[in-house]
Amino acid sequence: MRATATRAADTYTARHEGREYPSKAIVGVAYGFQYPEQGPLTSGQFNGGKAAAAGHLARLGFVIDGVVIPDDHWTLGEVERIVERYFLMMRDQELGAYNRKAQAS
Repeated sequence: MRATATRAADTYTARHEGREYPSKAIVGVAYGFQYPEQGPLTSGQFNGGKAAAAGHLARLGFVIDGVVIPDDHWTLGEVERIVERYFLMMRDQELGAYNRKAQAS
């Protein structure tokens, strides 16, 4: 994981194979893999925290310190569709093509 992608997580840490990773950094780097022409996102380009980066990773099955997912959480297919839409929205926002008011209608 590139150190320049985002700063270290203040609260939410993802655990994988005995190692800890900043949850927000994982999302920032994943965006760079999904959209290599744009590269990874920095910490200022999207929200972290329980309701954003850390919560999304927990719903994908990552163990995130401080995040508990209830039994009625989304299915993997639902999460995949939401993550895809989220990345498309982030891409459009970076390209200046995202209009929040048009999306809310």
